[in-house]
Amino acid sequence: MIALLLACATTPDVPEAPDPPPVTESATAQSATVDALYDALALRDGSPPCETLAALTDDPLGDFLWLVDHAEQPPWVGMRAARCVILDHADAAQDTLLSWVAMETRGLHVQLLGHLDDLPEPIAVAIAEATLAEGAPDPERDLERVAKCSHPAVRALLSPQ
Repeated sequence: MIALLLACATTPDVPEAPDPPPVTESATAQSATVDALYDALALRDGSPPCETLAALTDDPLGDFLWLVDHAEQPPWVGMRAARCVILDHADAAQDTLLSWVAMETRGLHVQLLGHLDDLPEPIAVAIAEATLAEGAPDPERDLERVAKCSHPAVRALLSPQ
């Protein structure tokens, strides 16, 4: 009986997992800055201003974008990082902001339109044009937001030509 139990208890040969790549000093440094940003953004009752957060890293835009793409829990970490991208890095991140108009990034899209007035007018116009052209996630709300924008060139997009 013991022999039968031992025979059944053997495990099949499982191939060994490959060794992880070595951690370089730059990867460790970036990880440390991203971790510091994550910790500051994860606070339940708000986070420090974007300027304070940017001081935690040598690459604020890159680290904020990394958190937007990778931070899952708590969900507000990525959204707070996105807010800093919108408010402080719109010129450098314009292509990324335009990609947030897509249906797949609805939360980012809503936040982006919520800050339409805070964007430089040319970027706000590009965002509004993309929103109107793409078929927005919530067309009625998005049209209302575009119509209320403080930038005259954005509101003009809704006027008949």
